[in-house]
Amino acid sequence: MAIEGLRHPLLLRHGAPVTELVFSPDGKRLVSADREQTVKVWDTAAGQEVITFPKASFVAFSPDGNRAILEDLKNGKAVVCDAKTGKKSCSPCRIVQAIEPPPLG
Repeated sequence: MAIEGLRHPLLLRHGAPVTELVFSPDGKRLVSADREQTVKVWDTAAGQEVITFPKASFVAFSPDGNRAILEDLKNGKAVVCDAKTGKKSCSPCRIVQAIEPPPLG
C-alpha cells in the first residue's frame, strides 16, 4: 500500500492486508496495523519504518504525538513507546480522552 501526498512517498510493507492507518496529531508519524496483528510506526518525513510490533494492536498517540500506546496481545498489557525512536518508554502516558460507544436505543 502506498501513501502519497507526503514529502517522501511512503510504501507500507506488511505481510497481510492493512486494516488501520492513524496519523499522529503533528503528522510526523503514521501507525499502520494489519490483519495478522502487526503494528508498525512510520516516520512520514523520511518515508521509513521506525519499529514493528508483532502481536499488537494500536490504541492511541499521546496528544503531542511523541508517544504511541499499543496493546501487547501476548500478555494484554499496554506498551508505551517513543514514536520517534520506537524505544519502549517508562514515562507515564496519560489518556486524556476516552471514546465511548453511542447510547443504545
